[in-house]
Parts: sequence; structure tokens; C-alpha cells
Amino acid sequence: MAKEGHLAWVQRNAQRTERMRAVGGPVTQILETIVAGAGVTAATVAAIADVVDEEFRSHCRLSVSGRGDLYVQVDSAPLVSLMQRRWNAVLTEALGQRPGKAKIRRIVFDYGHAGFGLPPACSQVNDPENIPRQ
Repeated sequence: MAKEGHLAWVQRNAQRTERMRAVGGPVTQILETIVAGAGVTAATVAAIADVVDEEFRSHCRLSVSGRGDLYVQVDSAPLVSLMQRRWNAVLTEALGQRPGKAKIRRIVFDYGHAGFGLPPACSQVNDPENIPRQ
């Protein structure tokens, strides 16, 4: 008898609509979070690309966490401290001047190779010597 009562309870609860969740719901939330993060990262990379020099571009890669932390990954451990001293104030000012954009809470310089590279400077893009030859 206990098994039949339990089975009836399971069947009743399985039919309650408030307990059901569409499979697409959590997947959609995850994708929206990823896309929003990619937009913040792209806007941040664009803002930084305007103020940095070629040394920064060649040694640093950028990523943004969901909590608003900008990670600057430097490819050489001895350069981490140098890059931090040289660029922390410049990046803070450049990112603070973006109206209506997501705020970067803090900037963290670290050794590593993860993140997005910066595009070449506009002067290099238009330079005929930088155009690949066929």
C-alpha cells in the first residue's frame, strides 16, 4: 500500500506545472551572460586600444570577469611589475571616461597568456609595409 501511495504522490507532483522548467531556460540564461560579457570585453578592448603603445600590444592580453575585474595578462613575468606601474593609471583613466558603459571595478596585472589581444594601432593598419604580400 505504501508503494501505491508513493506512486500516486509522484504522479501528482510530476503533473504540477510550477515544478516544470523548460530546458531552454537555463541554457538561454547562460548564453545571455556569455554574450553580455563578450560585449563588455569588446568595448573594454576598444577603449584600451586607443591609449596603449606597441609594447603593451605585443606583451599584454585582456579579459574581463563577470564581477567587473579587468585582467591584463603579461607574457613575461619580469614585465608584470613594469607594465602595472606604467599603465595602471592610464587604463583607469581611459576606462573611467567611457559614458554609459559597464564599470571596471579593478585592474589586475598578472603573468599569463589568456585573454584577447589588442588590434594593431590605426597608423600600423594604414601603413603599406604592414600589408601582407601575396
